Amino acid sequence: MKKIILTISLMLVMCSCRQVNSNSESSDNIMARYDEIYKIITDYGKRKILEKKPYAKVIENDRSDYEFRGPLTKEQVEKELLEFKKEFPEAGEDWPFVPDGFPFDSYKDFLNEYQDGDEFYHCIWNSTMNMSETYLLIRENEYLGEIVTRLGF
Repeated sequence: MKKIILTISLMLVMCSCRQVNSNSESSDNIMARYDEIYKIITDYGKRKILEKKPYAKVIENDRSDYEFRGPLTKEQVEKELLEFKKEFPEAGEDWPFVPDGFPFDSYKDFLNEYQDGDEFYHCIWNSTMNMSETYLLIRENEYLGEIVTRLGF
């Protein structure tokens, strides 16, 4: 029952961010794009791990651990980040933060990296051990970076 409610809630959120025709092909296209985004970010993660430790065995997270919403416009992301900062003023100026390894110093730099044709996606990763909530920036099917809004362990 909990999974059904979560699935319905996720579908409502996705539909509110991007107009979707009521036919199943449009929903299938969106879900296929979310699968592509998952592959883009996991391939990036594998490359980064193997650059540092070529002998490492990389274990992928389960696709079902990820929820995506988008593509979002720059204006939508800015609005959501402002709402987040109002909701959590104790987080301070450095939050949301940019993880190490990305060419941005702040979430404002991240937003300014946007170019026509880029896509922002909201991503929640929730495994049994921890969770994160991020905004991803994708350009021509390449992962450019992310900003983190929430972390949990």
